[in-house]
Amino acid sequence: MPAQFVAGNKPAYVKLGERPVLGVYAANSGKTPAKDMQTRTNVKAMRATEKFFADYQPAKTKVTKSVTVLQPGMRMALTSLPTGVPLTAEHIAGFSSGEWILYFYGDIRYKDVFNGSHSTEFCLELSRDLATLSTCNSYNDEN
Repeated sequence: MPAQFVAGNKPAYVKLGERPVLGVYAANSGKTPAKDMQTRTNVKAMRATEKFFADYQPAKTKVTKSVTVLQPGMRMALTSLPTGVPLTAEHIAGFSSGEWILYFYGDIRYKDVFNGSHSTEFCLELSRDLATLSTCNSYNDEN
């Protein structure tokens, strides 16, 4: 299941005092079904000077296990849990200036029709316009 990540009908955004939930749609762009799908998603803020790393702390990670099959051409919504704290004016100024980056990342694990195991890792970052997600420079891989 080569995945395609596309923006949904509702853009990612942040607002003062809210705990944002970020999300995208993942689509099965392959020619065969993806079975026994499991997904993990997370969101975190880091200083732009720090190197991104993915971590999945249980209390902050959204885990979905499924017995359904994602058929070719189908898509599914992947969302994060809300951020840990409501956003302050300092957070929003940091995201707008590029001093801080808000990351939305995760992985998808599934089996193909021959029961071979596959995984896709993805990372997106909130753009300075606070309305769109862009691909990160790392942690975007599939096998």
